[in-house]
Amino acid sequence: MCISSYDMETMVSTTMKVESIDGATGSFCAPIKDILPSVKSVSDEVFDVVVDNNMLRIVHSKGQIEFPCQSAEEFPAPVSNYPDSAVTVKSSALFDIIGSARSFVANDPVRLVMCGVNIKLMSGMIEYAATDGRVLFVDKVKCEYDGAECSAIIPVKAINSIMGVINGTDEATIMVGADNVTVTSENGSVKTRCIEGKFPNYNGVIPQNCPNTAEVDNNELVSSIRRV
Repeated sequence: MCISSYDMETMVSTTMKVESIDGATGSFCAPIKDILPSVKSVSDEVFDVVVDNNMLRIVHSKGQIEFPCQSAEEFPAPVSNYPDSAVTVKSSALFDIIGSARSFVANDPVRLVMCGVNIKLMSGMIEYAATDGRVLFVDKVKCEYDGAECSAIIPVKAINSIMGVINGTDEATIMVGADNVTVTSENGSVKTRCIEGKFPNYNGVIPQNCPNTAEVDNNELVSSIRRV
């Protein structure tokens, strides 16, 4: 079973294994915000999902719930075809990096380009950046990418969805298009429209030849900061 949701900007799709009683296939649209509280109220249950005459019936050992549903013929289908800008990375590394980067994203409706995480694909490397105008986060990770250099600004809402899809998986594939980004894993996929505009030139504010440097133990540094 593939479950998808779309808010005109971000599409999230996840898959789960089910047992089909009669082998029938089909698709439908249902009010997930109404269904979720009812399903969560019945824990540790195996549900039978039945669709008949524009009605969705969820049956469990304690009773059943019915919701109206509609045909999924007009539901938008994602189109993802970026053969030249796709790279596969470790899900755990991607999860940690974008999870850290989202803490530094601005919340400024005037400067929308700073309201997301900038991802740049370069030869043999992926660069992530986020800033709120005061603090700058930059992280570079080596990868097997040999395509053309490209970049995109991913909105924060999509970052949260991406973390949910890649969590607990081994690898994730990032595909950058002209105006959208798609991240896929064995759990599903997230396709989001990028924030339009050019991300600030963050490399220009990073000191290249700083005369004062020091090497410290990582654990001791973290402990000191926490105490302060």
